[in-house]
Amino acid sequence: MHNIFLLISTNVIPFVIKNRIQITDVSTIITDLTNSVIKALIINVNSILKMIYGYHATF
Repeated sequence: MHNIFLLISTNVIPFVIKNRIQITDVSTIITDLTNSVIKALIINVNSILKMIYGYHATF
């Protein structure tokens, strides 16, 4: 178990530091996509509830 942690520490951490800019860009893109998906889902849920119940459900 300790060896696995050591492996991660010696390989992953320098990799993350070296590729910090790329990883930041990717995480920003993922965050933007996730937010867009969540907003779309909330809009769809609101539309469905509005159709079913006849009023606008707020989240």
